Amino acid sequence: MSGALGLGVGDHSLVQRTPRLVEAFDGMIVCQAAAGSAHSVALTGDGQVHTWGYGWFGQLGLGDTLSHSSPQLVVFGEEHNAGTIAHVAAGADHSVVTTGTSFNAYPLPFPSLPFPSLPFPSLPSH
Repeated sequence: MSGALGLGVGDHSLVQRTPRLVEAFDGMIVCQAAAGSAHSVALTGDGQVHTWGYGWFGQLGLGDTLSHSSPQLVVFGEEHNAGTIAHVAAGADHSVVTTGTSFNAYPLPFPSLPFPSLPFPSLPSH
């Protein structure tokens, strides 16, 4: 239906009742994963963010509203000064990454779509 399984071309019609390896991550360490209603987000050990699944609202952060059935690398432009990605999260139709030690939250989409994509204010450090 959405490609949210990340199994590649043709997974739109799959019903998967047992766990399967997402082959696109072969040789990588996935530190975190999050699932929205029809999309997924992963953070790899080298700090890269990958998204896949339904992209109608720009929630994949790829600069468009296309859907992808296999993981795609999210490229953060220098103008966003995203820094080191610390966490990923996903909601029904959105994705968020947080950076470093001061909890800067960046809602996807990146780099820009007609949807808001501004960093949240930093929380004071304790």
